[in-house]
This record gives sequence, C-alpha cells and structure tokens, in this order.
Amino acid sequence: MLDKTAFTVGAGEANWNINVTADAACAWTATSDSDWLVVKSTMPALAAGNGYAKIRAVANLTTPAKRVGHVTVNSLTYTVTQGGCGTSCTGSTPPPQAQPLADKVRVAGTPLRILQYNTHHGGWGSDGVYSPDRIVAQIMKANPDVVTMNEIEQGTSWSRGLDQVKIYEELPREGDRLQLGTRCSRTTRARRPATAT
Repeated sequence: MLDKTAFTVGAGEANWNINVTADAACAWTATSDSDWLVVKSTMPALAAGNGYAKIRAVANLTTPAKRVGHVTVNSLTYTVTQGGCGTSCTGSTPPPQAQPLADKVRVAGTPLRILQYNTHHGGWGSDGVYSPDRIVAQIMKANPDVVTMNEIEQGTSWSRGLDQVKIYEELPREGDRLQLGTRCSRTTRARRPATAT
C-alpha cells in the first residue's frame, strides 16, 4: 500500500518520498515511466516490507503546460503531475557554454588533476543504496580538473530503465563546477561511458 496515489509539484525541481507499507516478506520495486521523474533510491535498499522510495522531479524547463509521469511500485501506480514552465521555457536552445572558472585556469607547470570514477552500474554504493547524488558529491569534493566515469547505464535493470547520462547531466546544481562533456555509445551493449570536465 502507498501513502497516496497522486502528487502535484511545481515546475522547479522537487524531491520527496513515497511511503510503502507491505508485509515484511513482500519484496517491491519502484520504477518511473518518464525521464524527468527519477527513482533515486529505496529504503531498504533491497526493498521489502515497510519502506520508502526517494523520488526526484527534474525542473521542467521545456514543457509550457503541465506534464504527467508515473511511478509504479509493484502493481500500484503513483501519478505525478508537474507544473509547466509557461513563458520561461528554455525550449531546445542549448545552454550557453560555461566559461572557465578562475580557480580552474591551469598555470603552466601545475599538475592536471584527473579522477576516474567507476560508478558501479551508475550509482549503486557498497551499502546497496542507489544514489547518483552521492557520486556527484564525491566528485565535487575531490575537485578534479577532468573526470571520467564508467558503468554509466542506459535502459538496463541496473539503471531502472533510465538513461543515467541524462541523470548525471541534470544532477549538478547551479554553481557546481561539474559539466558533462562528450560521450560514446557502444553498439553491442547498453552502457555509455561519459566524460565530465
């Protein structure tokens, strides 16, 4: 049983929990049908019994009218309605190129800090919790000049059917220095390595 079956949020980013009540032996999963509606993690990590799913609605910058997405917890549907961006939509115009930050201007002879991060299927921690937010926080804490990330999944069970490249593009907040750069696709697998600078 879910604590509610519908939720409405504004056009900005929103984060909340869906509370789940179930028998202790009842395993459950939470999945989203929309790329803007992200199931960040579940508690417990191997969801069974009472717990919750952490949900994020990415800021609506492209749809003037409201949009509707769904989170499915086993066979139960939770409907999320997000407000539209109206006349402030950015449309398909690409964001302006970020200018180099003063503290990231390299001086000849100084070391280049490179961080290679194995995301373990895009964000699964050794504690069994799925949280791309923690990976971004660790990257920001290391303050590298260049970041490469592997095991970024697209449309797999590990990524809960989502495109993790898109998730990682949207995770950094305004003022963060992480900007996702080019990525390569493999034709034989669904994984897509990503490079962040």
